Amino acid sequence: MYFCTVFLIFLLSRPGDAADMLLGDLVCDEEQVFSWGVMINDQGQYIPAYSCHKISRNFSSDRYDGYVVMGKKQIGPYNSVGPIKISSDGKSLTYSVDIDGLSYVIIDGEKMGPYEWMTEIEYFSDGKTLAYAANADQGAYIIVGNEQFEALFQELGGITFSSDGKVLAYGIISESMAFNRVLIDGQEYYGELCHDHAVYGKNKKIYLRKGKEGF
Repeated sequence: MYFCTVFLIFLLSRPGDAADMLLGDLVCDEEQVFSWGVMINDQGQYIPAYSCHKISRNFSSDRYDGYVVMGKKQIGPYNSVGPIKISSDGKSLTYSVDIDGLSYVIIDGEKMGPYEWMTEIEYFSDGKTLAYAANADQGAYIIVGNEQFEALFQELGGITFSSDGKVLAYGIISESMAFNRVLIDGQEYYGELCHDHAVYGKNKKIYLRKGKEGF
């Protein structure tokens, strides 16, 4: 027992293979941060990035203020903020926010919207092209990079990408019925991703676009 205790203390007290890098001080408590990330600047320095909700307590109610922090820059407050998304090169920061009941997407400080509702933001496999689905102006849209496609139905569900980033799948709701659709080469079809393969219908025929990671 003595030997095991000494050996355990030895293991826990050994320095790690590499020292952890201190990125700075948090402006929120750890439990208030719900999305963490790191960016890199032109000098090769790592910059912390995260989103958090600060809680301000008063006699009547608790107020939740959403912030996004990038290095020493604090952006906000917003009514709420979504998870941050960082491009694969570590240079671009994107997140969604709610302002007075409407949703917006913030891409490197540029605000897009407003939207009545939107899905979580996702990246294509290239790590740079953003995509999301949103409802606005009595219509539903799929936004991929700088292109916007008008969806055929009013309500959209979550979005998923194939591993090669060439097929976008999402759900739709029409007259209380749910359907699955895919966006391929800018065209919408009824269909779904199945183990990274796109299976869809066109002119009463069923087609398969094979994925990179499927069986």
